Amino acid sequence: MSLEMSLHAVTRMSQRAISAEAVELVLRYGRVFHCAGARHVFLAARDLPDDLRRQRERLEGITLVMDPVWDVIITAYRNKAASARIKRLDKQDRSRRKRGWLAFGTA
Repeated sequence: MSLEMSLHAVTRMSQRAISAEAVELVLRYGRVFHCAGARHVFLAARDLPDDLRRQRERLEGITLVMDPVWDVIITAYRNKAASARIKRLDKQDRSRRKRGWLAFGTA
C-alpha cells in the first residue's frame, strides 16, 4: 500500500518506534473517527484478528492522524486510551472557521 506521510509523521514514527508495517495494520484493522477536521485511525486490541494476537502489545493503541481529503498521514502516536480522547474532540474544525472570520475582519 502506497501512502503519503508528512515529514512530521516520519519523524514521529521513528521517535516512537512505529514501523511502516504497523501503519499498514492500523489502516487495515483500525477504527476510523472523523473529528476536529482530521481522520483518526485507532487500533484497539479487540480489533486485531486472532493470528495477530501475539503482536498485541506492540500494536495496541497506535493512532494515525490523517488529512481527511488527501489521505496524508500527519502524525502517529501510541495511546491505549486514545479512543475515548478522540471521541471527546470537537466535531468541527475550528481553525478553518477562525480563518474564515479573520478573512472578514470579524475576529
